[in-house]
Amino acid sequence: MKTLIKNITIITMNNTLDILENANIFIDNDEISRIFFNEVSEDYDKIIDGTGKLLIPGFINTHTHVPMTVFRGLGDDMKDRLTRLLLPLENDCLNEDIVYQSSLACLSEMLLSGTTCFADMYTYINGTAKAAKQLGIRSFIGQGITDAPSGEQKNGEHGFELFEQFLETHKDNPLINGALAPHSVYMASEPLLKKCRELSDSHKVPLLLHLAEQVWEAEPYQEKHGSVVKYLENIGALNERFIGAHGILVDKEDMEILSKHGASLSHCPAGNSKSGRAIAPVTEYIELGVNVSLATDGPMSGNHMDMMSVMNMTPKMQKVKYQDRSLCPAREVMKMATINGAKALNIDHLVGSIEEGKKADLVIINPQTINMLPLYDYYAAIVYAMQTNNVESVFVNGNLVVEQSKLVNITEAEVLHQFTEACNVVNNRSLELLQMVQDDE
Repeated sequence: MKTLIKNITIITMNNTLDILENANIFIDNDEISRIFFNEVSEDYDKIIDGTGKLLIPGFINTHTHVPMTVFRGLGDDMKDRLTRLLLPLENDCLNEDIVYQSSLACLSEMLLSGTTCFADMYTYINGTAKAAKQLGIRSFIGQGITDAPSGEQKNGEHGFELFEQFLETHKDNPLINGALAPHSVYMASEPLLKKCRELSDSHKVPLLLHLAEQVWEAEPYQEKHGSVVKYLENIGALNERFIGAHGILVDKEDMEILSKHGASLSHCPAGNSKSGRAIAPVTEYIELGVNVSLATDGPMSGNHMDMMSVMNMTPKMQKVKYQDRSLCPAREVMKMATINGAKALNIDHLVGSIEEGKKADLVIINPQTINMLPLYDYYAAIVYAMQTNNVESVFVNGNLVVEQSKLVNITEAEVLHQFTEACNVVNNRSLELLQMVQDDE
């Protein structure tokens, strides 16, 4: 398939952050073959007129719990929601079909808002892979690894077996990639974390972990190791494929350790703020050389799965934290949402910027709307003003998966039909649990 997008402004996100106005881009099958400015011929299978529009790299969401969409909105203002509601619901309701139906809805929301790649950590991961394959989105799907039973996984060793089986099952699909997801230091023991590091190295896959997120999580490691990050370094769990989500309760030394090991931070401002937690020191992470990417977190945490809302929150919260409106400029936030996410997943040689030879994971934005004009500053317009309605087309690996703001590979009606089936199962059990919680109170 030979596709031409002509007369468009390209926000490249390359090393020099070039902006190419009135440019043409030739997509040859899955690859960006050529970017040029001269006259174009008609020798293409598809020509898209980009006049007045913007072309950006697809957003990369580096920390999600995609199947939890089916639980979205339950107990949002409840204390101890995880232990009192979510974990019981997961144990009672989840199976591969529900995970597939819920993932289908979540990933549709991502694609329609310009996300072309995501990193997930959960259970029944073949259900998520089935949805990702059907929709055509690039994925890194992390098998949850915990000592205790969790969803499909009976114990840590069983989790490793499931991970290996997943890699074998999807080895021929370039868009479906595996990952290791030892939930946290409080749910994965030292032996499990060490084995995750070994397998991350041998299989060259991401290692995903909730990091220094809560006070009660960090306290047990303070006296013996100094912090959660120092503990992870002491046991040899850190590498360049390590992506720590949240990273709120850290000091300068922790950030220097992460930088030294080439580890990345996945910043989740929506989930953190909704949970009433402190603002992560993103500005300091960047100053100390840590690669910072952005994420929505799960749909139970931040509710919305679009990266625009996360981009919008990130600089505002940093400006509040440090009382300086010049901090965390929009262009830096765009890097976090695109090329930095690719670096975190070690795929920046493939995606994350618009350059010849890279895969065509691209988003066409129509900024000719009341909410987005005028375009004095492209980065500011995207970070502070863009909304989901501005996403017109989305390419993943050269394939058009969103066209004229509609899904290409499935109808939204079919997504909602299947999702409703999953929600009906969860709703009945959730009503019982919420009543039990109210009775206890």
